[in-house]
Amino acid sequence: TAAVRQMREFSSKHLVTTAWAFAFLVFDDAPLMDSISAESITRIGSFESRQLANLAWSCANLCYSDSPLLDALASASMRLLPQCHTQDLQNIAWAYYMLTWMH
Repeated sequence: TAAVRQMREFSSKHLVTTAWAFAFLVFDDAPLMDSISAESITRIGSFESRQLANLAWSCANLCYSDSPLLDALASASMRLLPQCHTQDLQNIAWAYYMLTWMH
């Protein structure tokens, strides 16, 4: 799709928002999620806690279990732990639980 080809031009916010929108609609598009995953991994250090939580939620809602992305999300979450909002931590924990339970 056009979005997959332009993924490198997306901001971090747009990457997460795109994943969230597809997950909210439960529209599984593996090539799109693969592209979002690859781009997110390269810039996950700049994500805010809400973006990490929304991306984790999106993965769980789509049953998208990409180990490199999940590892990067976990590392970034740990780094942001002191400044994370409680709701973001709960959403990240829920997403990891759901992904673990589904597999």
